[in-house]
Amino acid sequence: MSAQRHQAADTIRHIFDRTAEEGWKPESVTGASDTEIDAWAAGQGASRIPEALREAMRLIGKQHGYWQPATSLGARAITEQTKRHALAALSQLTDPFLDSSGILVIAEHQAYKYQVIDGSDLGEADPAVWRIVEQESAEKRWNTVTEWFESIRPRVADYRARADLRLRRGKPLPASWSENFQIDRLT
Repeated sequence: MSAQRHQAADTIRHIFDRTAEEGWKPESVTGASDTEIDAWAAGQGASRIPEALREAMRLIGKQHGYWQPATSLGARAITEQTKRHALAALSQLTDPFLDSSGILVIAEHQAYKYQVIDGSDLGEADPAVWRIVEQESAEKRWNTVTEWFESIRPRVADYRARADLRLRRGKPLPASWSENFQIDRLT
């Protein structure tokens, strides 16, 4: 593995570990195997997968929990059909990609927003992530996969503030929080 590819994977793991240190439970997610990741990419017609994205999928690619909740993400959720939908949304917009037919869809939000990597960038260790929004835009949203991964992580400080507010109002914490966070770190 080249130094750049190694650095990309290390940065992803650092973000994951830092989130756990803040009070999030890493056991609340399940990573995908390299075989599952390769099959997922191949199902979309991608012959390569950026190292930063591969590492992210090794960590959260099967069950992503509170990493970008309410969004389909990873090897199980994103399919060839998802890619067709993303390409259909893109067909109604100005296409900014060098290789739009080769895009790799990494996440879908409510069947109208897609997070993708340009097919021409799949050989890079840590390429940009784009967002396609049906009937609106296709734009580079994150400069790197690591920047994208940082942006989708559970923000423990935000959940801590929400927990404080709920408890002050006499409301219980949602049951799913105890599955995803160290409750003693939130209260």
